[in-house]
Amino acid sequence: MSSVSKNLFNVSKLLAALLLAVAINIPVAALGEENTSTSTPESIPAVNDPVIATTTLPIATTTPSIATTTDEFLPPVSVPEEETATTTGEVLGESTASETEEDVEEEPIQPVIEAYTPPTPPLSKREFKKRIVPDSRAFHSCEAEVFRIDISGKVSAKARIALQRDSDAPYEIEIGGLPDGVDVVFSRNSAYWYAQGANDRSLELAITNQLGSQKGDFSIPIIYTQKGTKDSSVICQINIVNQ
Repeated sequence: MSSVSKNLFNVSKLLAALLLAVAINIPVAALGEENTSTSTPESIPAVNDPVIATTTLPIATTTPSIATTTDEFLPPVSVPEEETATTTGEVLGESTASETEEDVEEEPIQPVIEAYTPPTPPLSKREFKKRIVPDSRAFHSCEAEVFRIDISGKVSAKARIALQRDSDAPYEIEIGGLPDGVDVVFSRNSAYWYAQGANDRSLELAITNQLGSQKGDFSIPIIYTQKGTKDSSVICQINIVNQ
């Protein structure tokens, strides 16, 4: 073997030894760096260390979760009065009631004044139930001086009956049935019956028309009777119009 070849062989062996040494030392160095970086935060509390700043972020990130959990135990946030009133009105209907009460209070209360209306007196009634048989041979008679009397819209009126007798026997005169609310009496005694005197040749009738009286056209019978062993009656009448 020549000296040159021998030298190359020696160089090759040296390189191989160096490469083997380097290959062995690389894992050891890496392992040492890992142990060093892991233990650094525990032994060196440096504020500006990038590693510490990096580990702080997870703590800051978990802060919102803590805050969120805390909200569940905090007192409820106060709601503005307007929102509270609106919500209460929707649920309980208090807002509507309050507005109604305010409207009622604003309206002035007017006293109720009722005009006094006196009670209407009951209508007069006159029913004539006597059975009268007119005497066709009688010599006495009666007759209305004014046959038709209109009392429409009037409170009272007058009428007159003329009497014709033929003897000194007693005579009496009586008013028959009347419509409701229309009253007719003799002015001399304010009654429905009258005994004729010797000098009575006519008699006045007083007619009263009540409020709410019966309306219509009515014939009022007047019975003129001669008293004796056998009564002799004649009938005359007046016509009353009440529209």
